[in-house]
Amino acid sequence: MDLDRDLVLAFLDELEEKRNNSVATRNARLAAIRSFFHHVATADPASFGVAQRVLTIPHKTGAH
Repeated sequence: MDLDRDLVLAFLDELEEKRNNSVATRNARLAAIRSFFHHVATADPASFGVAQRVLTIPHKTGAH
């Protein structure tokens, strides 16, 4: 799987830093990504480890 925790974190950082999206927008995108990786974890046992690592990415609180 090419999509991993580091790539997701880079995407979330870009949302805030380069696209000037709010923390709320970042968290909304993370919620959608987590939903996808919940599906991946159940549908593709070989990708379970990658999915678990993505699912540990925390939501941000406040303005950063």
